[in-house]
Amino acid sequence: MAVFLFVLIPFSFAVAEEVKIQSYKVPVRKGPGWYYPVLYELKRGDTLEILVKSRLWYKVRGASGKVGYASARSINYSAGRGRGQKSLSKGSVIKARRGPSRPMMVAALRGVADMGLFPRKYAEKHGLDPAEIESLMESPFGAEEYKSFKEPLTPAASGVSGLADTDIPETDREVGAAITMRLLSVMPPSRDVRLRKYVSMVGSMVQEQTPVYDVPFVFIVLQSSKVNSFSAPGGFIFITTGALEAMDSEAELAGVLSHEVVHVLMRHGMEEIDRQGARIKSAGMMDDLDKELDMRGMDKGDEQVMEDMEDMADQMFEQMVGGRKIDDEDQSDKVGTRLLSSTGYAPAGLRNFIVKTSLVVTGEDLKTYAYRDADRRASDLDRLIGNAGMGKGVELQERFERYVPD
Repeated sequence: MAVFLFVLIPFSFAVAEEVKIQSYKVPVRKGPGWYYPVLYELKRGDTLEILVKSRLWYKVRGASGKVGYASARSINYSAGRGRGQKSLSKGSVIKARRGPSRPMMVAALRGVADMGLFPRKYAEKHGLDPAEIESLMESPFGAEEYKSFKEPLTPAASGVSGLADTDIPETDREVGAAITMRLLSVMPPSRDVRLRKYVSMVGSMVQEQTPVYDVPFVFIVLQSSKVNSFSAPGGFIFITTGALEAMDSEAELAGVLSHEVVHVLMRHGMEEIDRQGARIKSAGMMDDLDKELDMRGMDKGDEQVMEDMEDMADQMFEQMVGGRKIDDEDQSDKVGTRLLSSTGYAPAGLRNFIVKTSLVVTGEDLKTYAYRDADRRASDLDRLIGNAGMGKGVELQERFERYVPD
């Protein structure tokens, strides 16, 4: 389903049509954004009244009478005979986009108490406290605070070239949650709550300019002197305190986060995971979402599937921290720079950080973020910025200095 992004949710119009939910759950939020709390969830058979339509969020009313917002991306319309796919009429059907497939995935993204068999055992295996990890999955900022934070930026009114139709499969989030635990066993998270909030808000502004604007990503600051950033499948983004200390502006931070967000959406490094995932799916791991399987009641066969998932997560972790393919880096550089510019930041933010880190990072670390051909990457981005006629954007250096300690 094509997604077109607009800044102020333009072209809204009233429809006041009643439709019925046919498939999975549709979350209805307090406001038009993933960062607003969920008021309620509509399930199969529930009715939903569309009050106002827009490109990104619909104002809706459930059977209880409560009014809220559902993302346009979360629902597909299947109208009656003789009507176009986009049309709505009384009695039309909503087929909800399939969401997280297992209780573990819901826990990883929403911070609930019980993470399920696979992640809990995986966390304990690597000496981690699952409850502490769950707290990192919760959004560190509120909706009103975030709205105020976005005011200095003027995002573009159109989508980002190279990201059309990208999405996040359910399997990616399961593997990503396990990789997150593995990474945190090597690099502990920063205890600076204010810093994590700042990084999360910058990253969320970038993510809102992508086709997955309604999916909560998780941004984690790692306590490490190494200058690096990582991304795990499913929307888990990491940046070290060493990388933050090497930066001079919010545009550079947004550039690095844009680069990592593109890795997630392009599913870099997931080819082998997909091949193994086909076998795991046949073993029952990815059963129908509507069954909402309880992982605590698994038999020995399911235990083996969990071990396979652990192996996959470990393989992906080694690949992630060991440095990505040059082609993947190049694609994330270029699409990430377009994403950075569309968010309203100075488009040279990522380019400047690549050059800067290449001058200070040495040894094995050159195999990771800075990479050994930084000059060539910077030249490629210079040409892209010039040829695409990207706007000046903002650096927001002073705000960066208020949040990031020297």
